[in-house]
Amino acid sequence: MFFKNTEDQMELWDKGTDGQSNVPLLHSLPIQRTCDYVLVANKVDDDTNQRSLRQRAFLEELKKKNIAVTEIKFDEKIFFGLRVPSEIIENYQYLLKVSDSCNCCREENGISQANKIRIVNFILNNTFINTGENLEELMRKDVFETMFCLHEKKDQKNLQQKWARWSALFTKQPFDDIKYYFGEKVALYYLWLSWYTKLLIPAAAVGVVIFLYALAFFNTSPLIKEVCDSNITMCPRCDGNKAQSRCKTWQLSDTCTYAKVSHLFDNEGTVAFAMFMAIWATFFLELWKRHRATYVSKWNVYDWCEEEEELIMKIVNDPNCPPKEFRHSYLRSTLVLILVTVM
Repeated sequence: MFFKNTEDQMELWDKGTDGQSNVPLLHSLPIQRTCDYVLVANKVDDDTNQRSLRQRAFLEELKKKNIAVTEIKFDEKIFFGLRVPSEIIENYQYLLKVSDSCNCCREENGISQANKIRIVNFILNNTFINTGENLEELMRKDVFETMFCLHEKKDQKNLQQKWARWSALFTKQPFDDIKYYFGEKVALYYLWLSWYTKLLIPAAAVGVVIFLYALAFFNTSPLIKEVCDSNITMCPRCDGNKAQSRCKTWQLSDTCTYAKVSHLFDNEGTVAFAMFMAIWATFFLELWKRHRATYVSKWNVYDWCEEEEELIMKIVNDPNCPPKEFRHSYLRSTLVLILVTVM
């Protein structure tokens, strides 16, 4: 997070029940300090306590991976702010660029905060102390209480004004801003949800027409008249082994109300509606593929491979495995051309 004034220095606020309190849960942080992730732990006064020792061991493992750790104490809690270094970001972007499946750098002007958080989250969950415990196991043993990422206040306010408000209900969603703030997966989900909602409009219109058709011919339906005006006596609904008081005959006209309600949703028009929905489903899927491909190509994730990216994450997570940059060798190329020519 980037802080430019006193208000922005306080990331967590205790708003209370009235939402007007200005008491920060954290002390004001120094200006120009950035933080991608936060670990929360209970304060332990005894340095020889097992929880304290495991906290320090885990933080030391993070520091070995060049993760910057900032410690903030407040009441009985300790907040550990984590920041991913630029070296890891540069290695991540370089490996994406030279990857066979992820051979494009998704961010032309640097990496988004969402991807930074994903990198830190992967490193946290794949860091082990000398006892073989990772963060998940340490949280189960109350070594750490919880972990969370922080909001970017400027981008958050921008999304609240353009997207997360009732007045923006009928406006186009800012998918590029959503993608930058939450990542590609979340943006694609809302892209699909928006497209699905738009394509449901013609289906809903046809459904309303079919319902109004059934309502218009509600009293003239021969099926309803046949049931309601019938004098047919029906057999009992139970077998002869039950008590005779419970096995009584009944009139077909008793189901008149049920027949009327069923006719509203199951009539001659529903057959045409079923055929329309079969065609609508095909059009929806094909048009969605085209609509999705537009944004996927725009965001440079058309050939994205999650397995390949996970392998890249494992490489950047290992400080002893720096990526080796490719350097073209004219000597080797010349030797290969000479041997091919000789052959």
